[in-house]
Amino acid sequence: MFNKDHQHIDIIKTIELEFATMQLRNDGIVVFLPSASFLKFDTEQIEQVYQTVMSLTDNTPSPLFLDIKNHFTLSSEEKNLISTKLSSCLTACAIKEDNVLIRFVVHTFNYMYKPTVPIKMFKTKEDAINWLKEF
Repeated sequence: MFNKDHQHIDIIKTIELEFATMQLRNDGIVVFLPSASFLKFDTEQIEQVYQTVMSLTDNTPSPLFLDIKNHFTLSSEEKNLISTKLSSCLTACAIKEDNVLIRFVVHTFNYMYKPTVPIKMFKTKEDAINWLKEF
């Protein structure tokens, strides 16, 4: 279904959400690009992300790349929903971050909620994408 040729990457589907753009690349990686004003992730948005990933990938769990530019808040309910709902549609999650607060929050999330898919943070998009290609 997906082009495994690492030389040329195309965006084959894009879905615009109110708070983010989500894309499917021809290598099977889903990209989540939050809007500049994205500061809160609520249960409705988590459900939208889940539905969008499933729509983009024809219900096939896939690796996800997130480019997080801003710290955003999550309640315990939202963290649990991410850990269960999103884990069911992902094979791995790579997060590009350049903020020590985001790094701390993600490490804490991994420790407290123990998602069933690997989550790893990277300083560059290239490193994140290369890691995701293993999944």
